Amino acid sequence: SAGAAFCVAFMSALLRRPFRSGTAVTGEISANGDIHPVGGIREKVTAAKMCGAECICVPKGNEAEAYAVSPSIKAVADVKELLQGLVRQ
Repeated sequence: SAGAAFCVAFMSALLRRPFRSGTAVTGEISANGDIHPVGGIREKVTAAKMCGAECICVPKGNEAEAYAVSPSIKAVADVKELLQGLVRQ
């Protein structure tokens, strides 16, 4: 479940650019960069909102379930889409 979050943290460190604060990320990453659905998405989105996350990135495969909890989610299909807008220029 934390593969996508590790990817954002790693890219942020590698590029020496911080990612947007107030962001929560979940998802499993495949070898080719696709982001796959994870379990417990309702609980994860609820917890992220309770902690003050303004941007919650979830796998496209979890979009409907996550949107039912919070319409302020960003559904992503792959790593490139995930990193767009999160890593500051």
